[in-house]
Amino acid sequence: MKNKILLKQGNNFVFLEHCMLFVLLVFMGLVSCQKNEPISPEDGVVTPISYAPIEIQDMGYTSASELQSLYDNNPTEVIHFNVARLIAETELLAGANFALAPTIDPNEEWYLTPLPKVVYNYNNTPKYYEFGYVYHGQIVATITTYAQKEIDGVIAYIFDDPLDYSCPDLDFYVGNYPDRYYGQNGECYLKNCDEELDEFQLVDLDFLHSSEEIKRNFMFEQMPQEDRDAIDADMHEEGSSFDEYIAERDNYWNIVDGYIETNLPHLLEHEVVEPTPLLLSNFTDGAIDTDPESHSNIVSQFGELFDYMLGFFDTGILADYSDPNLQMTRWTRYCGPAACAWVYRGKYNEYDGWYLPIHGDDASHIYYFFSYSSYSMYYFNDVDNSAQLGSHTALYNFTTRSNEVDNGLTACFYNQTIPFVWGGKWEFPLYHGGLNRGFHTATNDQYQVKLTAKPYEWLIDHDQPLIIAINCNHYIVAFGYGVTRKNNGDVKDEYFLITDNGSVTSSTNYRPQMRKKNFWNLHYGLKHTQNN
Repeated sequence: MKNKILLKQGNNFVFLEHCMLFVLLVFMGLVSCQKNEPISPEDGVVTPISYAPIEIQDMGYTSASELQSLYDNNPTEVIHFNVARLIAETELLAGANFALAPTIDPNEEWYLTPLPKVVYNYNNTPKYYEFGYVYHGQIVATITTYAQKEIDGVIAYIFDDPLDYSCPDLDFYVGNYPDRYYGQNGECYLKNCDEELDEFQLVDLDFLHSSEEIKRNFMFEQMPQEDRDAIDADMHEEGSSFDEYIAERDNYWNIVDGYIETNLPHLLEHEVVEPTPLLLSNFTDGAIDTDPESHSNIVSQFGELFDYMLGFFDTGILADYSDPNLQMTRWTRYCGPAACAWVYRGKYNEYDGWYLPIHGDDASHIYYFFSYSSYSMYYFNDVDNSAQLGSHTALYNFTTRSNEVDNGLTACFYNQTIPFVWGGKWEFPLYHGGLNRGFHTATNDQYQVKLTAKPYEWLIDHDQPLIIAINCNHYIVAFGYGVTRKNNGDVKDEYFLITDNGSVTSSTNYRPQMRKKNFWNLHYGLKHTQNN
């Protein structure tokens, strides 16, 4: 099976020419995750909420003028919101909306909200657009698209529920998306909507944005040589791929930009495209509106441009992770170690002789791998001036709390990190070597991880989950997949069914969501050690 965004294993690989690019990608996955929303330190559990659809007028849209200015400031890299919406609708019609909750029938009429909510990056450029998925007159899901040309497509996340917009007067900044930090007047705060803004620590966006490359280099220097050798070995095996991927992505956007400029130039103006209910049968049965300016006809033309087979979506879930209760079991604090613990729980019911409960085992509470505690070890002094904690104290506190809630499972992985101070704060990264050492220890040498540039094939061929490092500071787990296909049967778009500890998932009952593959993330596949 051929996939146009997967990476070739060619013999035209020149390691020295691409080494720095490989290292850059490795750097992107080094930093462990940041703050999630606080929960009660006493019991460490949260009961899932019943989350209902929201009214269309209740979504916190960004104004058309602001969205337009974001595009006008950088039309080369920023995707116009009208174009993002059009491509997203096309991808959904191509089958991606079959990934939505069973309560949503993709064969019935739906549309995306004309305006999205923009999610800003640390450097105040747009990172994501969040569109509401309107069904039966209400917003029942959220489709998050990229706002810049990161991949050859636009959809980033598919959420089965609408996201929370209870802070309509504040901008969102991407933290560990879908965990969103709140900002106002160009400044970002770690803030909950029900508390006063001035009670929260101001985040130094300039420091975060400007220091990431320096930090990644610094962290790489802290690695033991054996970890660097393991990274080099894995990446050398992947072959040459960066130039190919960049060429594919750039070719995609050259086609899109040319098509828009020639056929739909009005989409790049201030105009807001009025919603038109979309019905899959109108496209599959050939009942297309003959008006060339109609929204359904435009979507049809756009779909034909990229050779879609409308309404076809292959899905799969790994058997070890098919239990809905396990899927609703989430983690807190350090996402690297806790994500590894979640992966472990899919393979083993016990750790060191102690049963590891999952959601549903305790009065329908969510079970947490490493629950919150009264002491915080990391990030912006959000609880107790954590920067003054030494690394040994932080390690002791983490290990103690992990021993209380999961018999030390999460600490088993956490102990493989190399803590260091950056910007006055202790950081505890879990990277390639730590992932392997953690799994070796926790599974008695039964499992390890391997960096892979072909994560979709890994899920299919190895029947094992993936630990995905997003950008430079967050870890999630993929345990299922979904793909749309071209008319010739080739894979067009790849999606991963993931679990995440971002705070937004609390409003979606911690259910898994679909996330589109992004080449720039690092994908670590679990594998049996005997299969080396």
